[in-house]
Amino acid sequence: MAITVDSDLLIVGSRISGLQNAIDPSEPLTLAQGQALISNSSFKDSVKTISVANVTIATPGASINGVTLITGDRLLLANQTQPRENTIYIFNGASTPLTIAPDADSFSELEAAIVQIEEGTVNSGTRWRQTQVNGTFGTDDLIWINDNVNTPQSSTTVSGTVREALQTEVNSGTLANIYVSPVTLAASPYAKKTPQKTVIGDGTNNVYNITHTFNTVDVDVICRINSGNKPATIVEWETPSTTSVRITFGSALALNSREITIFPS
Repeated sequence: MAITVDSDLLIVGSRISGLQNAIDPSEPLTLAQGQALISNSSFKDSVKTISVANVTIATPGASINGVTLITGDRLLLANQTQPRENTIYIFNGASTPLTIAPDADSFSELEAAIVQIEEGTVNSGTRWRQTQVNGTFGTDDLIWINDNVNTPQSSTTVSGTVREALQTEVNSGTLANIYVSPVTLAASPYAKKTPQKTVIGDGTNNVYNITHTFNTVDVDVICRINSGNKPATIVEWETPSTTSVRITFGSALALNSREITIFPS
């Protein structure tokens, strides 16, 4: 039995035919419209995490983007030095080469590919899309962008999205579209270091080892008499490690008689 509604919509059993393409957000899609949407993108199974820097495919290590991986985990490499390597991989162990996922080993499979990121210090819960088309897999670049927002990556001339910088990226001082946290700044060579002052002299010793937090042997030392106008004196010193300075005097120092200032050079 068939029921015709306004001569346009035909209901046969549990199936409806004659449905027009939706033009309003409240209207249902036709099968043709749904297929068109699917054909314009390729949804992949989610990945455990996404890389935030180049990963050595032969020996990826046990953790990527703050996530400890187990054998069989899927992950998206999106920041390879060679962009042609940017695809979905299977983790096989910290010292075992990654293998390309079966659903991501051809260019056609990756055209408009979309994948969800499950975990990670950076980009957890986001969705990423591959933007390149009509290429040759293994030869042409594969470029992934965050598909959750339409804003571009920021630069010195364009406002947009940013991510937190890795310590190595802060230390290099070459990237513009990432932000620096107080922790990574403090550990970088660009941090302003406050000189460290220490008063020494115990009436017995003439050699003093003074520790510091500058993490380098490239430091300078000023020795002053710790009284009056604190005139500077010439003193013999060396840097036995990146966290200490050894100062040698000709004779034992009187109690608290010298002020030592250490600062990075």
